Amino acid sequence: GASGGAMAARIPTLAVALAAAAGWWALAGRGFVGQPAARRPSRTAMAVEQITTGTGKKLPVYGERDPLPKGFGIRTGLSDLLKPLNSEYGVTAKKDSVATYVVLLFGIVMLFLFYTLLLLINNQSVLLPPEDEFDEYVANFLPYFFFGEK
Repeated sequence: GASGGAMAARIPTLAVALAAAAGWWALAGRGFVGQPAARRPSRTAMAVEQITTGTGKKLPVYGERDPLPKGFGIRTGLSDLLKPLNSEYGVTAKKDSVATYVVLLFGIVMLFLFYTLLLLINNQSVLLPPEDEFDEYVANFLPYFFFGEK
């Protein structure tokens, strides 16, 4: 009986040791992060072409740009892809119409009223119906609001 208990205690220890060895082996090799990038075959390489923006300005070919001045950010492939989206920087509409300000003011007022409603519900100044009656309340809201109780 005594040797059976010792054997049972060794099995989890052996499993933990094997798991630790497998983890060490997986992490000890050359990871994919430290390896240099593999060259792509020419058939999967990106197509390189000159891009003309909406303003008629020609952008440099993808991947070719003068280096940024010191302290002006990191240049990445993503920045080259997004550069055309920023080609009309500083261009604005000539003059905003009255309708623009009406819509803006309406949106601000409605947002204020919505936040006020949320605050009143949170403070329980406005009471919502119990959860099991909520669907019926929503279905009957407009008739009750316009025509009152029957």
